[in-house]
Amino acid sequence: MRAALSFLAARREVDPARLGVYGFSVGATAVALESADDPRARAVALGPTWPSLAEELADKFHRWGPLSAAVLRWTFRASGVDVAAVDALAAVDRLAGRPLFFVTGSRDPDTPPAVMARVAARAPSARWLVVEGAGHGGYAALDAAALDRGLGGFFDAALGP
Repeated sequence: MRAALSFLAARREVDPARLGVYGFSVGATAVALESADDPRARAVALGPTWPSLAEELADKFHRWGPLSAAVLRWTFRASGVDVAAVDALAAVDRLAGRPLFFVTGSRDPDTPPAVMARVAARAPSARWLVVEGAGHGGYAALDAAALDRGLGGFFDAALGP
């Protein structure tokens, strides 16, 4: 994401003071983490994301026994991933003061709306869109107008039309 922001900011036809970013799912976590440390991301929109990688691993892999999430955390660490550092909640806290938007589907089995609501609760002034009937994506197919009003309207308001 850092390279993408650098690429865009260097283009003549782009106003570097009007860069907005959107991340979806795992990409939303990456966008939150990078944007928290890169002020060039002037407006940030996050699709469904878990509060932290540790919480997601615990939730999704506990059904195979209490050690399964621990094995996964160890595997991530062995691969060089600091599981504790992949913390969307901490990133959202550091985004305070920047325009922030959240979007999720009402029937998302991967990142349930209640999980996303916990992330959004860290930014009470953020805008929020729940696309009725949507799962983990497919928002435009179900309600393109709501997505355009929500996500498009957010970026227009935050960065100018």
